[in-house]
Amino acid sequence: FFAWWRLFGLFYMRYMECEEEVMFPWVESKVKLAGLLVEGKRKKIKDHLRYVLLLVVRFEKRIRSGEFDCEPLYVIKRAVDKVALLSQEYFTYEERTLPRLAQAKFSEREKKELDKSIISFYLKGSNAAADIIILSRWLQKDHRDPKQLL
Repeated sequence: FFAWWRLFGLFYMRYMECEEEVMFPWVESKVKLAGLLVEGKRKKIKDHLRYVLLLVVRFEKRIRSGEFDCEPLYVIKRAVDKVALLSQEYFTYEERTLPRLAQAKFSEREKKELDKSIISFYLKGSNAAADIIILSRWLQKDHRDPKQLL
């Protein structure tokens, strides 16, 4: 679990950085955002998510120690639930809002430039190979046979 969580957490934090450094400046160049996507609200949400992601990593040491009690398991369970629920709320709002705005305000050429900028951002990261795989894996068509994905 912890190896997966570290990889997931690194990607997730990098994704949030990409939104702030690449995607939102692009969107805000033509659109005034509202609701959860206003910069101050986004920052509070993302700061909290970062804190919770790192909390799980910090509690790994306590679980692996000889002086184990149930508190770390409780904290980790609550942290995973918090990341899931807050992420779902935030990304649902984002996915209901941003595609419609992008369609109305940006040309296909501009959207392709954003895609290139996002990939460039990830390629400059310390975990570029894993980030690109995680980022692009969901883009593949749904296959009934998982072997087709290999």
